[in-house]
Amino acid sequence: FDYTVIITQIQYFSIQFSALSRFFSFVQVLSKGTLFDDCGKGEEIMEEKKLTGYPSIDKPWLKYYSEEAINAPLPECTMYEYLCECNQHHPDDIALIYFGKRITYGTLMENIEKTASSFAAHGIRKGDTVSVISLNTPETFYVVYALNKLGAVCCMEYVTQPSEVLAESLKRTKSKAVVVLDMFSERFRDAFLNANIKQIVVL
Repeated sequence: FDYTVIITQIQYFSIQFSALSRFFSFVQVLSKGTLFDDCGKGEEIMEEKKLTGYPSIDKPWLKYYSEEAINAPLPECTMYEYLCECNQHHPDDIALIYFGKRITYGTLMENIEKTASSFAAHGIRKGDTVSVISLNTPETFYVVYALNKLGAVCCMEYVTQPSEVLAESLKRTKSKAVVVLDMFSERFRDAFLNANIKQIVVL
């Protein structure tokens, strides 16, 4: 009887069993979110997050960002201050293109300053809430950054919402003024009256 053959077969199956054991151990460990290398050191594997349906929690846009961008420190200043800081040395560069019209950073900053001065002249102060009902027009940019410069709260409202929903939102946010694009001013007139809005700026 050839014991050498038996021993060889046992060794072969032992190797196969060992390989299978390592594989299933790997699967088991992987399912727990931790992968161990040959040296026995643990490396955490990020588990795929289950979507909640809330963009503010799921943050689906992060998949388009590099690790460097995701981990970059946030600027410790306002949006207005950051805009000024990043573009103060090239005022002639193009900031916005709107239906073929090119707006430079110099013009952008100038219009933001004018808009902020106008808001201040009408009593808008730091901490006040101003609701904005508009589209992505250059004037909307001026308004948002002007309010940010003053320290006011800019509450962007959906242009598609019903008038009664807007009225409730204006009351809840205690909006001191409303900025509305001209094409929506008549549609939401009742909402402004219902919420007792005293200052209405039509773009």
